Amino acid sequence: LKEAMDDPNSRTGQMVMSLILKENAIEELDKIAENERNKDIDFMRYKLLKHLFKEQRDFLMDDNMYRKQIAICGRRAGKTFSNARRLAWTCIKPKSPCLYINLTFSNAINQMWDETHTALEEVGLMIKEESKAEGFIKLTNGSSITYRGNNNKAEADKGRGYSYRLVIIDEAGHQKNMQYLMDEVLRPTMADYADSVLIATGTPPRVPHTWCEKAWGDKTFKQYHWTMYDNPHMPDPDAFIEEECLSKGCKAKIGRASCRERV
Repeated sequence: LKEAMDDPNSRTGQMVMSLILKENAIEELDKIAENERNKDIDFMRYKLLKHLFKEQRDFLMDDNMYRKQIAICGRRAGKTFSNARRLAWTCIKPKSPCLYINLTFSNAINQMWDETHTALEEVGLMIKEESKAEGFIKLTNGSSITYRGNNNKAEADKGRGYSYRLVIIDEAGHQKNMQYLMDEVLRPTMADYADSVLIATGTPPRVPHTWCEKAWGDKTFKQYHWTMYDNPHMPDPDAFIEEECLSKGCKAKIGRASCRERV
């Protein structure tokens, strides 16, 4: 290259020029650059997977296979941890806007803000701009995360007019106005992306005939379920359950086997 630059009319200069100007050179360079980007994305996602157990890995890696997913899990199963990594997983792909919805805006921030930052740091995604008060994070690769609540229709309507590649509705079993949120607000915001994914996560609702129950029976949703017994980070699940039983006046010990039978 130095010789060609010193004397562009030399044989070396002409050879380098012919290589640069050959047919489809730009397309070939684009392919090389795209392959490198894909390798970077795969490596960053691998760094996320290292921190997850099997059920969480399945939940993340099915993102290209199912447009709608629902994960109904027990308490302390690791849902918040999973949701934060799912947000980071999608944000690794450049220009991927994501929306996270909890029961209220304060719940969304309190439960997910710090955990999301940890997940972004794990893969090395850089933050360009953020506001905890307004509930948004913008990344240098063009991806973003917005945090919202859904305690009334006015709050739900704040999601109108945007486009999202990923939407996570947390505490889905206890959300209000879910049909309105889904039909009037969210579905149009996901139409711009052929690979957009809607995810509902939460614990089982205590009342019947909720949107969450209907979604669990909807065959268009991919179903996921695990409990704290599947979470290797729970030090003593039996002790936790025993304490809960005693606090409610129940003295019968519930272990792993009977817990699964009841589920």
